[in-house]
Order: sequence, then C-alpha cells, then structure tokens
Amino acid sequence: MLLGLDLGTTNVKALLAEPDGSVAAVGSAPVQMRTIGDGGVEQDIEDIWRATLAAIGQLVSDNDLAAVRAVGVSSQGGAMQILDADCNPVGPVISWLDSRGGPYDKKLTARLGRDWFAEHVGHGGSGLTVGQLQRLRAEGSLPGDNFRVGFVGDVIVSRLCGRAAHDATSLSLAMLYNPSLRSADPQLLETIDLCEDRLPELLAPCQSAGKLLPDVAESWDRLPGCRSVVGSAFRVSGSPSAKAAGSKLASSPASASPANSGVGLAATRSIASRGNSIRNWLG
Repeated sequence: MLLGLDLGTTNVKALLAEPDGSVAAVGSAPVQMRTIGDGGVEQDIEDIWRATLAAIGQLVSDNDLAAVRAVGVSSQGGAMQILDADCNPVGPVISWLDSRGGPYDKKLTARLGRDWFAEHVGHGGSGLTVGQLQRLRAEGSLPGDNFRVGFVGDVIVSRLCGRAAHDATSLSLAMLYNPSLRSADPQLLETIDLCEDRLPELLAPCQSAGKLLPDVAESWDRLPGCRSVVGSAFRVSGSPSAKAAGSKLASSPASASPANSGVGLAATRSIASRGNSIRNWLG
C-alpha cells in the first residue's frame, strides 16, 4: 500500500491507497492559524506534527500500516520555519499568507527590477522567503549567524526519516529556485546573505529521502488498532529493513498552487490514472 500525506494550511490529510490507485482509507486533522497585527499569519510546527500523527491514526482501524511500501509528502508552499544550527525549530511557522515581508519585497523588486527576478527565479518580483528573511533580520529575530531555513514539508520529512529534504516546487514557491540552474539562484542568495547549505536538501521529484525512523515506526505501533510496524519487512530499494519500517519517503511532484507545494497521494481520492507510474516508481 501507499501512504500519502498532504500538509495543508488548515488541515493535514492522510490517504492509504493501493498501487493501482484504489483508495483504502482517508484521515484528516485540523491545524491552527494565528493572525497577528500588521498582516502576520503564523502556525506551530508541533501542531502540524501532531495533526500528521492524528490523521495517520485515523487510517489504522481497518488497515495495516505494515503493508505500506512508500510514503509521499505534499505540503503548503512557502510556509517557512526558521531552525537553529542543530535544526531545532525557532519561533513559529511563518505562513505563506503572512504579508509582513511585503514592504521588503517591494523595496528589493524596485532595486533589482522585475526583469531580473523573471530571469533568475521565473517570478515578476521578490516574495515570500526573500522578504520574510529580510524582515526577520531587520527585527533581530534570527538565531545567530548559523540559522537554517526550513519549510513545513521538509521539517516533517525530517521527522519521518531524519533527512530534511524537499523538491524544486517547494523551493520555487519559496521564490528562490532558478529553473535554468535547477537549484537555488546563487545571485539571489548572495543578495539576501543566505548560503545554499542553510536550505533543505533539494531532491528530484521521485528521489527517495530515506527510511522511516525506528522511533516513528514505534509510535505508529502504539496507535489503537495498528498491527506491528517495527520489524516489518518493507522492501526498500530491493532489500527489507531489519528493524525500522523501511518505507520509501519521497518528495512529491509539482503543483502550481502556492498553498500546496506538491501533488501527494493525499491530495485526491482517486489516483487510478497514476497507477502505472506509481508501480514503475516502486519497481
């Protein structure tokens, strides 16, 4: 079976599906948004993580998570989480709906020009991560010189498999991706004083991010009605895992919506048309 997670702005959705696209179960749990003055919209990464586990928990009453062969993760785009040097979250998630970076984006767009942004990142101006980082720096809210920049999707992926990774869609919706270079735009990063190694690892759409961590597998074992996940012989690149649930965890393909940085299995109730491509990806 396949497990899809959609880390949305207002809800986390989970979906279990067969490789042929038939849907076995769906789950959903709400996440909170906090609005503050001057256009601020924030969320709590711990609330999103709890909602993720809760949505997964709704799938297990009539299904066996030990049958999961792959996990796909989709996330709201441009929702930034600042991390310290040890990758611990610092402060709230800054939602893609947050407009406090707008004045900084407007100033940088006027300085560099819309054509410059179109050439470098495929957008008509500065936005999202760029302006918000400038705002946080001006407010003195960044945790020292060795902070890292994360997004909701890669933070949750890291908690699932230990690797903070995302795809080109996520980086593009953060307004940092140069499609010609297939990487973060180096000139833009230099302009905002951000090293590329402070960003999540960039993976190809169907590249595996890793195996489910043992402690995550153990927490799934504790879900009411869940049969044993730890020690299950999941096939990962052709070989079973001896201890942890060895599900593939892959960044998802692209979506155009700025509120959703990938098309995960949880984004639709019918994926039958994608059955062949899913089977090919699983090998």
